[in-house]
Amino acid sequence: MRQTGMCLKKNLDIQIAIPLYRRTWFLALIAATLASIAYLLYRRRVRKREEMHSLKNKSQLLEKEKSNGDV
Repeated sequence: MRQTGMCLKKNLDIQIAIPLYRRTWFLALIAATLASIAYLLYRRRVRKREEMHSLKNKSQLLEKEKSNGDV
């Protein structure tokens, strides 16, 4: 017996997941990380300026004391 023209068809459902870098939670995590880094850099800059201001004030006080001591 000969089988001619017989073809088997099967359906295969394939689901491709969204890439990690396009998922909402991942994008939110990246945004939060970048915002945290920017905030930390800003705070570091402010702290350095405050330290410089404090050192200038101390220097001015020492200069005043030195000039008052000479009189």
